[in-house]
Amino acid sequence: YFYKKIKQNDINKECLTLLISSFVGLLSYQVFSVAYFFYKEIRVGHFPWILMGVAIGFYEKCKKDKIKNENSTYI
Repeated sequence: YFYKKIKQNDINKECLTLLISSFVGLLSYQVFSVAYFFYKEIRVGHFPWILMGVAIGFYEKCKKDKIKNENSTYI
């Protein structure tokens, strides 16, 4: 999801930065969650999941606002 959205993002730099940081967070989460699994940690990490949720929500909001602005110029 993040990789496709990064490739087609033409909205703004803030959204692109958030998508890239979420993608990096997801990759690092996959690496470090294996280490946490072997050390029997209870809290693996909520930060990547929160960041991914914020990134998806912000991207969809920006996309919706862009569509809304394009439609309002034609009226």
